[in-house]
Amino acid sequence: MMPHSNFLHPEMTAQHTLCGRVAANLPRRTSNVLSARTAPALPGLGFAYHLGNESEDAMEAPVQITPTRLADYLEVLTKAVFESGMSWHIVEAKWPGFREAFAEFDPEAVADLSPNDVDRLVTDTRIIRNRRKIEATIHNAEVMLALDREFHGFRNYLRSQPGFDALLADMKRRFKFVGAFGAYYFLWVVQEEVPPHDEFRAKLKGGS
Repeated sequence: MMPHSNFLHPEMTAQHTLCGRVAANLPRRTSNVLSARTAPALPGLGFAYHLGNESEDAMEAPVQITPTRLADYLEVLTKAVFESGMSWHIVEAKWPGFREAFAEFDPEAVADLSPNDVDRLVTDTRIIRNRRKIEATIHNAEVMLALDREFHGFRNYLRSQPGFDALLADMKRRFKFVGAFGAYYFLWVVQEEVPPHDEFRAKLKGGS
């Protein structure tokens, strides 16, 4: 696993390994809550921010987390949804408000949000008030809960596909506002296997 840096989300502090070697002496997480601390630099590893779009607004690679509850997965996926096509500065500044507005990303609480709740969230200045992404977050919570039940654990779902490409396609089909780079970022952060980032980008650009 060797994605290249200047990805997004500088805040996750877990032990980071690349290709079976420790890439940097990173502090271990003391909590699975995604904090707002910057990940240490990973020299020589560089890839564009904005979930794959070229941008000067670049950050260090995110370190990985070890999810211990379904909410951890939903939070990582939701951040990928809202950071897609947006400046990470804006999303990071508002992320504490996201946690409050989405009940710490408890999947059952998010899945239970009603149309009236959506109307309320669209006026909530603590978050990015994008109705379609708010609705996508509710949908994604519902899907995540269903997969967690069906496969007796969400991680079992992630490992049920025959390979990375199949999982990528299945995630894009099931989840809303999750494209190729969003899924790649999600899988990297939650410590699932992904191809090297340069290889992944080249394959997408080549249309294969």
